[in-house]
Amino acid sequence: MKNYLFLVIAVLFAISSYSQEGKKVMKVKDMLKDIDVFYENLMDIHPYPFVILSQEEWKQKVDSLKNTITEPMTKQEFFFKMTTFNTYLDLHSGLHASKKTMKKMRKAMLFPKFEEQDNKILFTKDDEKCTLLSVGGSDVEQIRNIFFERSSRVEPMYMPTFLNMLRNFCSYKMVEDSIEYKYQNSKGEILTAYFKRNTQKQKTKNNTGTSLEIDTVKSVAVMRVNTFMPSSRLDFQDSIYTYFKRLKEKEITRLYIDITQNSGGLVALTGFLAGFFIDSKEEIYAGTWTSKASDERDMQRFDFLLRKGDKGDYTQRKYTFNPSISTPKFKGDVYIVQSRNSYSAAAIFASLIQHYYNKCKVIGEEGEIKAFYADPLQVVLPKSKFVVTYSSMFGRFVGKEKNRGVVPDIPYNIYDPNTPLSMKELEELTNNN
Repeated sequence: MKNYLFLVIAVLFAISSYSQEGKKVMKVKDMLKDIDVFYENLMDIHPYPFVILSQEEWKQKVDSLKNTITEPMTKQEFFFKMTTFNTYLDLHSGLHASKKTMKKMRKAMLFPKFEEQDNKILFTKDDEKCTLLSVGGSDVEQIRNIFFERSSRVEPMYMPTFLNMLRNFCSYKMVEDSIEYKYQNSKGEILTAYFKRNTQKQKTKNNTGTSLEIDTVKSVAVMRVNTFMPSSRLDFQDSIYTYFKRLKEKEITRLYIDITQNSGGLVALTGFLAGFFIDSKEEIYAGTWTSKASDERDMQRFDFLLRKGDKGDYTQRKYTFNPSISTPKFKGDVYIVQSRNSYSAAAIFASLIQHYYNKCKVIGEEGEIKAFYADPLQVVLPKSKFVVTYSSMFGRFVGKEKNRGVVPDIPYNIYDPNTPLSMKELEELTNNN
């Protein structure tokens, strides 16, 4: 009985410690140590950390943050301060919570559908329109301001939706099971409620595969490509081959390729898919990678490592693909549907089609600069155990906007990529433009 009681107490203690992970108090010297480690690795690993700030400005930002660390604070408070550095990094790089915390945060936070109207954030609760006032102790304008500088620097032509801001804000706050928000109902009452994590078992979504929908009467098809990092590369390629054979057999003349949920993967597969639209027997130039050789890269055995060199050395590799292996070719009109979640290899794919295929139009939201960094390396900060991801490769690709990504021909704000547009909605969207 005593042993059983001890086991129960130990489990309860472990659960309590886990839930309090973000509330542990850190010493000043430990926080300063983590900031130094972050900066040293940034300079050592990242091939081009000065895309937003110069080296002198980076040093000023680091010193400025260190000057604010004058007394102990919780890990959550320190994390929130450290994430200001994410503002000045490419979006493949950045600071994350510890693996233990991130594992818990994988359960999605349940948000309503927000609407922006006259600088107010509206949503429906209990069948009435409500106005969001604050989240986690910060009012709506404060949340906007937190991300304004990043958006103005990294994406000067496109501001993120409030939903994206809110999701990032909740991550920065290292929320646990819920986060408090205040709102005003239609009667003018100010009330408090909580955004909660989904405790139900997540059903497996088709967000790691492909699918094809065909309307033979209208000669229209929608192909959804939700990743370029499939569990089986051969199965992925076999599926795509089958799709294009069906498109030819059914004489489809208009094709939508939905990559709104595609966050990237293998660059080789972008060339493979792009090859179905490019009728050439010659290899096609798709861009150049510049990488920084280092002991860390050699240790982690990345595919793109060309040679081992001294830290600070640079290597370059041109990326080309052979479109002749992708058959049968598609000759009709193509619409690429992309969202702000379509980045890395997905954004590269969109830029290739937009550049090389003259019957292509892009629908959706503007591509982001994060498409052009890759091959991340992770470093665990010694004291806080926060994880920092650093890009170790910088790429320049073909396309109209080499450094920004793909600018859509038909702009459209995609609120939630997890609820893709139907074929009917896509047809209405293109017919109206």
